[in-house]
Amino acid sequence: MSQFNTELHNHEKLQILLDRLHVMVVAPADALPDRRWCNLFVHEVEAFQEAMEIHMSAEEKGGYMHELIELHPELARKAATLKEEHSKFHTALATLLAAARKGEDAAGLRSQIQDFLTEVYEHEVAETDLVQEALQRDIGPAD
Repeated sequence: MSQFNTELHNHEKLQILLDRLHVMVVAPADALPDRRWCNLFVHEVEAFQEAMEIHMSAEEKGGYMHELIELHPELARKAATLKEEHSKFHTALATLLAAARKGEDAAGLRSQIQDFLTEVYEHEVAETDLVQEALQRDIGPAD
């Protein structure tokens, strides 16, 4: 599998896991008892965390962002800002996992994960926008 296809596969897996977390958040609060919901949440967050590590590691170690910056060094600051968000995501996930493992306050966890998911979705949109900006620079404005 080419590097591009591998990164695309990893990105798609990450999106599926994000969607699964979103479904957990929007499901009725009484769908599962709090303890079972927290156990399921831990499982889903751990799977997401593993996929996120792979995805972000690829970006940071010469993935498509590296190539983008080589071709467009003027976009390096935007790429660096996105990269800095990665450590914030790691910290947030660790905090969420610790709370979920206690099995308490499922309502609070739902709110926290919703905020986290919003930040991750915004991050992914910003990455896509950056890639599109680079492509626009390569091919120029549309006629």
